[in-house]
Amino acid sequence: MRRLLKPTLLLWLATGLALISFLIWWGISATESRPQPAIVGPNQQEIAWLAPSTSVLDWDRFVAAVQQLVQKQHLPTPDLQADLQHAHPERGSAIPEVSLIWKSSERRLTFRWYKVTSKAKSGDWLAALMKRSPPPLAVLGGSNSEAAVTLAQHLQQETASLPEKLWPPLLLTNASAEYVTSPQASVQIPSVRQLLLDIYPGHTFRYCFNNSQMARSAVRFIWNHPDLRPDYDPVYLVQWNDDPYSVDLTNGFAEAVVHRGLADAAAEWAWISGCISHGGPIPGLAGGIYPVHQVLGHLPRWFEVPSGVGSFYQPNRYEAEEATLLNQALATETRQRRSLLCVTGQADSSRRFLRSLYQLDPIQSRRLVIALGDVIPFNDIYRDRRILWPVQQLPMPLVFFCHDNPIDPDAGFRPSIDHLTLSQAETVTREPSASLSANNGYSGSSSGTEDILLNIRIIETLALAFAENSDFCKGPDQLQERLHRLHLGSRGLSFNPSEGRLFFEKTGDRHTGTGEHIVCLRPGLEGTRVLPSASLEVWRYQPLDGVYWKQVGSTLRVSYTPRTIEGGIRR
Repeated sequence: MRRLLKPTLLLWLATGLALISFLIWWGISATESRPQPAIVGPNQQEIAWLAPSTSVLDWDRFVAAVQQLVQKQHLPTPDLQADLQHAHPERGSAIPEVSLIWKSSERRLTFRWYKVTSKAKSGDWLAALMKRSPPPLAVLGGSNSEAAVTLAQHLQQETASLPEKLWPPLLLTNASAEYVTSPQASVQIPSVRQLLLDIYPGHTFRYCFNNSQMARSAVRFIWNHPDLRPDYDPVYLVQWNDDPYSVDLTNGFAEAVVHRGLADAAAEWAWISGCISHGGPIPGLAGGIYPVHQVLGHLPRWFEVPSGVGSFYQPNRYEAEEATLLNQALATETRQRRSLLCVTGQADSSRRFLRSLYQLDPIQSRRLVIALGDVIPFNDIYRDRRILWPVQQLPMPLVFFCHDNPIDPDAGFRPSIDHLTLSQAETVTREPSASLSANNGYSGSSSGTEDILLNIRIIETLALAFAENSDFCKGPDQLQERLHRLHLGSRGLSFNPSEGRLFFEKTGDRHTGTGEHIVCLRPGLEGTRVLPSASLEVWRYQPLDGVYWKQVGSTLRVSYTPRTIEGGIRR
């Protein structure tokens, strides 16, 4: 008995029990944290949406888009219904899902949100999904370019051992970078720049427009409007070197500007040749023959900011230094009366830089026209303008890109109360719950609609491809083949080759001319005084109509100060 109670033996026994307890706990914990995809039932196909667990707002917008698509019957399918009962499960660990149901055939297309966390990463979910039978019909994700690269790399790895007909298409939502830096296994070659759509080649589709398309659209729009077009060169570019999006978009702007210069030069040479052939004099513009000036002058001038880390309002040291250099460069270009500045930083960085530039020289900076990509949301410029884009601190004409119409009344947009008639404003002031008609009134939401319209377009294309003429998809390869055949015309999406143009290019990028929108903000000026007001226009690019740019809706008059109405305040 004394031998059994020896301290050494008791110590070994306690250690063994502790080890067994740890192994049991570790096994339970590993099982709980291992991703467990939902089951795909009979007559059902699944679209796996991979996004961080914090993407609650994005999921809510997606659910709202499903509901709106079915309610407004955008699809030529009268028996289509939406099942939203599991869209917001009470249990946090449950997988949210929404479904489109074709009642006559009882077919179901289910969108499931697989939440990406520190314990369940994108690669873990994809590994589990590709082992499940059947694998997902498609994978939806890529809210930014970094997330898109991760998804593409993991899909390429997980599908390597499977037949290609089982490879699910990767559907990117908001990843606009054209070129990305992709990590490599080799120590000698730590990274290499490549096309984003070439990481998972032949199976990647992009629903947003890429950076080059955004840059070309902005430059094309500016050159189409004489009051925005620069009257002399150079064109100025500001990029943030620590932001891959900024570097890629800056390259897109540079290419677009150079091509525009070559196009202008070709047009001018044709004009000069015509003058000479008819015996006229050689025209001289800007002190010389214009085409030479255009070709040489349209080579842009770069300003590079090493880092975009900073506060909300105050520029960091690098931004302040580059703003000073740009201000000096503007002062030396005395021939310029209107200059183009392409700014490609994130929203906070771009706002800080422009405020710094304006504070350095308020008069000189006002001759700038600012071109952006899609980093400044429409809501920053319109709904939240007094805080995020106060026009009297940023009084430059602004041109930026939207992937769809941000002021679509059918999608829920209503003008701010500042833009109503006096009688309408009085009604809303007295009765905040009052709702006027969609065509001429206020219903409580002045948020942009480009996000919900992009989601509707995603759901619409997938639903049409899934059930083409009631012939439902049997696998990922069939869905991919149908997505490549979709056309977008004046009457919407269809498989008719004579309707409009292909929605996707062969590469998987969204086709040019299928929904680009430009927003133009013009500050209110009175001599040298900047008024607390601006005008805002939305334009759509539509090359098939021969008009190219067509204004959407009416011009919005934007106010930046509260206005009193018989004791009430417009906000």
